[in-house]
Amino acid sequence: MAPVAAEALAGSRWAGSGEWPTLPRRRRPDAGPRTAPRRPTERPRRIDAYPTEHPGEQGMTRATRRWSAVGVPASAGGLHHSNGEGTFVRRISLAVLTMAALVLTAAPPATAATRNATIRIDHRTSEIYLYDGSPDGTGPAFPAATARGEVRNCPTGVYFLSASLTQDGLPTYWATGGLGAGEIVCDGGTASISMGFYRADPVLHPGRATVRFELHDAYVGTTLTETTRTVRIPR
Repeated sequence: MAPVAAEALAGSRWAGSGEWPTLPRRRRPDAGPRTAPRRPTERPRRIDAYPTEHPGEQGMTRATRRWSAVGVPASAGGLHHSNGEGTFVRRISLAVLTMAALVLTAAPPATAATRNATIRIDHRTSEIYLYDGSPDGTGPAFPAATARGEVRNCPTGVYFLSASLTQDGLPTYWATGGLGAGEIVCDGGTASISMGFYRADPVLHPGRATVRFELHDAYVGTTLTETTRTVRIPR
């Protein structure tokens, strides 16, 4: 510090006091901004005393906050809050999914345990007999044979049997004329099914033939089950 000349003190309040005045220090050019002295009783101000972000943005990552600033919801693109509300929602969702899995495991659908209906056709038909299809029974009579089988796991209800027999590539006709022919009533178990067939020209003969059985619902017409088998007409 440069000394103060005596002439500069003449007429000042330090003249004749024998004391030298304290001059203000010069600040260095590279010194930082001047701050006001802190009061001894003043507590340091917390940084979060005045939050600069919306309460809904607390717990958001920097990338999430940046997308939120441009108008993209935090839930879009996999961005989510990591606060307590998000954790609560995830726990509720997990609990609901767990209860649904337990209900499905404890009470499986009834159709899963129900076995499908099937038809089994006997390998051999009846022996050939004479069938008279005239209304008054006066003939003529033609050779006929009856194919038999059974339907298993047949649901309770009324069904119509669709049956056919083919021999030598030629069709045959039903050897029956009564009311209710081909009507099958099931009680949920096994039911017997059968149908007789005849042909006038050429007539049926012992040997191989192909039989097909189908069951259809009597009310809506849907097919319950069907099957085809090669059978033998005995001599």
